[in-house]
Amino acid sequence: FDSEAGKGVTVTVAWPKADMRPKAAPRAAPLTSRTKNLAGSHILVVDDVIDVADVLSEMLEMDGAISIAVSDPAEAVQLLTDNPALWSAVVTDLDMQDKSGIDIARTAAMVNPSVPCVLVTALPERAAMDRGLFHSVLAKPIEAPTLLKHVRAAVSTRMQGLKTDE
Repeated sequence: FDSEAGKGVTVTVAWPKADMRPKAAPRAAPLTSRTKNLAGSHILVVDDVIDVADVLSEMLEMDGAISIAVSDPAEAVQLLTDNPALWSAVVTDLDMQDKSGIDIARTAAMVNPSVPCVLVTALPERAAMDRGLFHSVLAKPIEAPTLLKHVRAAVSTRMQGLKTDE
C-alpha cells in the first residue's frame, strides 16, 4: 500500500510466477524419519523482504504448519523471547538490516536451545563460520519440496530431543 495525501492509495498485489504448492516428496531416502508433515508446528519465518517471508510462510502452511512471517528482525527477536516454548522451528534469511539471521539463530539458541533454525539465503557461503547454529543452510531461490524436507527434519530433530529430555 502506498498512500499520498490528496492523491489516494495505490495497492500492489504480487503473485508468484511458479506454482508454490508442495509437490510430492521424492522417493529417495527421506531426510526425516518421524515427521510426515508440519501439522501443528509453529514456525517463525524471518526475511526483510516481506514478500519472500510470506511465500516461505505459505509453503509451510500448505504442509500444515502454523507460520508467522515477519520482515523486522527485531520483531522476530521479540516473538522468540516472549514465548520461547511456542516455536517448533525458525526459518530465517541471513543478510538483513540491523540483525542478521545469525543473530536470530543465536537468540533462538539462547532462549530455547531446542528450537532449530533453518537458514534460507542467497549467500550460503557467508554462513560457513556459523554453520553450527543452523540445522540446514539452503540457497535461494528455494522450492517448496526442498524447504519442507529440511524444516520437517528440523522439527523432527527437535521432537526427538524433547522426548530424550523427558
